[in-house]
Amino acid sequence: MTGQPLADLAPEDRLMLVVGRTAQKSVEVEHLMRVIWVDLVGGNADTTTAPTGNRDVVKGIERLADQSIELTEEERTTLRRAVRSASHAQQRRNTVVHERWALDKTTASWIPTTGNSRQMPSDTPKPNWTAAEFESVLIDLHKASLQLAVLAGVVATARGRAPQTISMTAEESMDFRAKLLAIACSLDAEFSLPAIEDVRRMLTGNRPK
Repeated sequence: MTGQPLADLAPEDRLMLVVGRTAQKSVEVEHLMRVIWVDLVGGNADTTTAPTGNRDVVKGIERLADQSIELTEEERTTLRRAVRSASHAQQRRNTVVHERWALDKTTASWIPTTGNSRQMPSDTPKPNWTAAEFESVLIDLHKASLQLAVLAGVVATARGRAPQTISMTAEESMDFRAKLLAIACSLDAEFSLPAIEDVRRMLTGNRPK
């Protein structure tokens, strides 16, 4: 498969590629939620002490965000919305990764043959998945990963745990957080290269201009 154009791959190979990318992006989302949890807890917490289940991590972040006096109400609201969206994307990821798929050659779509991840009775008809539906799961995970990366910067800055912002004044810190928050919110609407480049620039330690 190495170096081979995607269109030239057999349908089964394309499916494996999508499943693999979905699984990898899911790992990024899970890691970022744990990073946010750690920064909200503070102290000597690390990602190994975070809750293990996706639902528990989400509930933990929501509870800790509500208790944080450093975060603004807008930051809390955006963070809650982002982790819930990420959790929903992770649930859809479970279908892609854990389902057993069969190719329907007449419609060029995929049939989920077990239904385990959808928790459906065995006699319930299961809708076919098109390439666009698989792609939408990957896009949702990508958006969740970007949003959580930006919001991790907001939380770390608010909690005084972001090395690149330690030398900032209180006013500069608030301005930095406001810019990151605006980027996170803009990702709800659409992906744009300038926004992604802003994320990369700001999270690598460069101050906003």
